[in-house]
Amino acid sequence: MNATAFRARIELTVLTNDQLKAAHNHSIRNHDEIQRSKICGCFYCLETYAPAALQSWITEPETNERTAECPHCGIDSVIGDAAGFDLSPEFLRAMHKAWFEDPRMDTD
Repeated sequence: MNATAFRARIELTVLTNDQLKAAHNHSIRNHDEIQRSKICGCFYCLETYAPAALQSWITEPETNERTAECPHCGIDSVIGDAAGFDLSPEFLRAMHKAWFEDPRMDTD
């Protein structure tokens, strides 16, 4: 990996709380976005896979909107690349750290 690519990967992991929250918003009520995606990633178990691998969805009773559950770990922490985020291991690790390791992350 050249120095420019390395710096770009490092910069990706330094996301603001607003960016992390914006990305997190794509992990809920995401059925349509997942269907438009070529790849999905789970920021809980850090696996990536094709949207066709998704078999389980949570349906919101009030709106019938659907949220993907990861086929590897069963957690609803799935984002599709149609959301506009690079689903690199670095990005998924940054999201995992923010949402599962940092008690200060606020979801408001």
